[in-house]
Amino acid sequence: MKNKLLHIDMIELINRGYAEIVFEADGEYLLRDTVSKVCFHTRPDEGESKLVDLAVEDTTRLVDKHSSQHIPATITEQITNGIVLHQQRYVGLFEENGFKETVECRQAVYTNKEKLSVSGLYRPDGKPMPNGLVIRKLDALDIQEAAPMYPGFDDPDYIIKRIKAGAVYGAFLCDNTADNADNTLAGIIGIHEEGSIGMLYVKPQYRHQKLAKALETYALNRALENGWIPYGQIIVGNEPSMRLQESMGMHFSKSSVYWMTKK
Repeated sequence: MKNKLLHIDMIELINRGYAEIVFEADGEYLLRDTVSKVCFHTRPDEGESKLVDLAVEDTTRLVDKHSSQHIPATITEQITNGIVLHQQRYVGLFEENGFKETVECRQAVYTNKEKLSVSGLYRPDGKPMPNGLVIRKLDALDIQEAAPMYPGFDDPDYIIKRIKAGAVYGAFLCDNTADNADNTLAGIIGIHEEGSIGMLYVKPQYRHQKLAKALETYALNRALENGWIPYGQIIVGNEPSMRLQESMGMHFSKSSVYWMTKK
């Protein structure tokens, strides 16, 4: 809580009731999400990780400042679906123990408890806007069209799982003369397994029409309706996304989080 923006993913994991403690010692924590199985590590205070204290020391080799520090297999075996580090200084430790950095992100957090205005973006009653825009939850019938819009990282079927979980929303452009029937899926956004808002994508031909802002607003408001603190993780260097989040009143962590997976 001393650095709430940086640790919002861990805080929300606890608040939503999905956190379990894998390891804790002297202010160092390793949490695991019971749903996604993603782990989250932090040691806010300066110092070496206490995880290495659990490992059996190899007395047959010389020890110097360049020798590897071993995290016990009992810990690494429980990190089955990636880990998020909240301090850059521990990236090297996990690299030495069979992990690789996949992406560096900044936390973007909506700290206001009031819902965002939807005026000029979408209608909360589900009816089309003058331009035909409707935002709704995707269902199984939308999978074939929506799945290619988010290839995922290691799991190409990830978005299909999230659609089936009711956690992905689509922006449809409808023909107002055809009984308000859904027409074209122009963009998507969703809630990741571990709780962050993401998967935002708008097809190139429909950009610059405020669809990204409409989708983001929709997702943030849905999170607030659930009693959550809305947050997302923006890949470092994605300036368009940073500007969008900033325009919506999101606050950014000063430092980054680091996603790592087993090599």
